[in-house]
Amino acid sequence: MFDFYMVYNGYMNNDNGIEQGLEGHYDFKAIRSNEEGLTINGKIVGQDPSKFDRSELYKKNFEKMGNSIENIKIIENFISDAECDILVSLTKRTKPKEFPVQWDHNFKPVVIRKTYVDLPVRIYVPIVQEALEGTYEFPVVNRSVSIARWDTGDKLDLHVDDLGTTNYNHMATLIYLNNDYEGGEIVFPTHDFSYKPKMGDLIMFPGNMHYAHEVKTITSGSRYSMPMWFEFV
Repeated sequence: MFDFYMVYNGYMNNDNGIEQGLEGHYDFKAIRSNEEGLTINGKIVGQDPSKFDRSELYKKNFEKMGNSIENIKIIENFISDAECDILVSLTKRTKPKEFPVQWDHNFKPVVIRKTYVDLPVRIYVPIVQEALEGTYEFPVVNRSVSIARWDTGDKLDLHVDDLGTTNYNHMATLIYLNNDYEGGEIVFPTHDFSYKPKMGDLIMFPGNMHYAHEVKTITSGSRYSMPMWFEFV
């Protein structure tokens, strides 16, 4: 029996902070159950990251952070409700790009992410980067920023952002942009931690194998967020 998972090879940001190159950057991997995959809570979430060479800088930061729940940081009211309302309103004026992020055993997409790639959101990168570097005390560079929409019925199964196959998912951050939805909690089962996002909040956490997480089903409404990923430098 094989489990399929997605490997995402990277975004490019232009000078306006627009996320580009969404198509053509996905590779599929087939992992035979209980062989070479990284298994968390009985589920294969990707290839074992120990199979990949890592830079000395990555290894240093990985060891420094460890696997404490304290590395999951939440800053409430990071941006104002008014800013959130403006950002959500901007999405109403453009059509999102839709692309799969998770597949079933038959290679059929089961999770479609709706991403707004033509909005000037890069202005938020410096303040998030400042918060990230001030919290974890090592320098990073941004590799991705966009606005994502998850609709009623959407969810994300257990996964890890950085399994060694990408070069930028070392640290994950998300700013949440609205409250008018139900469900959509982000859950870190290996840390027994669940969080229901609130408008304006920022969450930060390492992308490594110690921080597998899932997003529970949106039961009503749509959840908007601004995900960013950063790489160690």
